[in-house]
Amino acid sequence: MESVCQGGCAHGNHARKRGALTPEEKRRALELDPVSGPEVEAGLQEKEEIIRDRKHVAFVRAGAQTGVDRGGLDAARDVGVPICGWVPKGGRAEDAGRAPGLLRLYPELVETPSDWYMQRTAWNVRDSHCTLIVCAGGIEPGSGTEATVEFARDYGRPWMVAEGPADADHVWEWLVGIGQGLTVNIAGPRASKDPDVYGLAYDLLTLILLRDRS
Repeated sequence: MESVCQGGCAHGNHARKRGALTPEEKRRALELDPVSGPEVEAGLQEKEEIIRDRKHVAFVRAGAQTGVDRGGLDAARDVGVPICGWVPKGGRAEDAGRAPGLLRLYPELVETPSDWYMQRTAWNVRDSHCTLIVCAGGIEPGSGTEATVEFARDYGRPWMVAEGPADADHVWEWLVGIGQGLTVNIAGPRASKDPDVYGLAYDLLTLILLRDRS
């Protein structure tokens, strides 16, 4: 008869060290998870490719308002970078007042409970690693762009203001300093306040994203 010691360990013909495998279990384990051979070499090669292919910008986030937001989202789409973002309930934008609104153009985005802009501005800052503001004429006091800066400070998220594609090198260095696999929030004036800002944001983001993937 087996005796059982304190702690519940069994003594007898079937006793073995805790965690030890039988010869058959070892053979099966090596089949499922080999430690050498072509499968291991392929796995190591795959690991190196994953590390090498990891980009600084993994997602571009924006609220899809006209102007900077759409310039950033469209640049990401054209380069092949996934997009995401919070938008006001009903897909509200200055050129879309009725549901589904801007969600017709950007179905990847998600509505906030509020149908006004401030909640989506805050949540896009909150849910990103950093925020890039594209604003050629300086930040307008009392604007949504100024609120973006305030939210970035409140959430402790890095933020930067760029005027356009001429700042691409500076923006790139900033992003590299933050890290890899980033969700970058894009913000700035709407088209009604600056008709040229869509193109500035689009060109800047295109330069950055293409550089990230070269």
